[in-house]
Amino acid sequence: MSGDFTWVKIHKEVKARKALAASPGLRSVGFLVVNEIVRCLKSELVAEIFSAHFPVIYQSMPSYSPQPELPGIGGCIIDEGVVRLPSVKIFWCSEAGLLVVVGYHANFNGQYEVARKVLDLLKSMGVEELYVLAAHAKHEGGEICCAAVASDLLEVFKGKTGLQPCSTGPFLGFSGLLFGLAQSYKMKAVALFSKTEPDYDNPEIPDPRAAIRLLDFLNKVFGLAVKPSKELVEAAKAIEAERRPKGLTYF
Repeated sequence: MSGDFTWVKIHKEVKARKALAASPGLRSVGFLVVNEIVRCLKSELVAEIFSAHFPVIYQSMPSYSPQPELPGIGGCIIDEGVVRLPSVKIFWCSEAGLLVVVGYHANFNGQYEVARKVLDLLKSMGVEELYVLAAHAKHEGGEICCAAVASDLLEVFKGKTGLQPCSTGPFLGFSGLLFGLAQSYKMKAVALFSKTEPDYDNPEIPDPRAAIRLLDFLNKVFGLAVKPSKELVEAAKAIEAERRPKGLTYF
């Protein structure tokens, strides 16, 4: 379909060599992390990508697994009385010198168009390195594992971080396409996955523990100073409390 169905609004011209990206996905781990970074680093919204392919209500669940016969329902979002359209948002974190992409899932027919529009924009903003944040639910592998668009890049990243690659499997939705297409834009793209336990009734229900783990890793690797919000920490503690055996008074 024509690119006229997807358009960009630039709020401020900026340049950055590195970008982080995530979208609602498995246990919303990466999505939690990018929102924490945007909040803590007082980031500035510099661009938005809008599309006729962005549903307001998804007919396919989870949202990152679109079906061609279920395009979703269009409309707008009313937020505290103010109307807005769904969009992919790009923030500039001047303190860290990086861009943060907060993704939004397109329907089946528009997902490639949206991913390419985002990558076109990132390329024009000078991005050379792209780090896509997500979760994995494999029993094997470490607490955090990685993948890259090329074997030599994977070896370099493993050497710098000590991470091991993830096992074979699909990476769905906006984040998966962004990662998969980045190589054609000559970007050095790495995906980082924090281990989680899937919830088959609600695959996107947040896992704050996996998000905090991934955020701690990013703080170390990128020299960030992002402190998890009180709400995220309390949510993680609540999950831990639920997991303790009944009658256990210490931990």
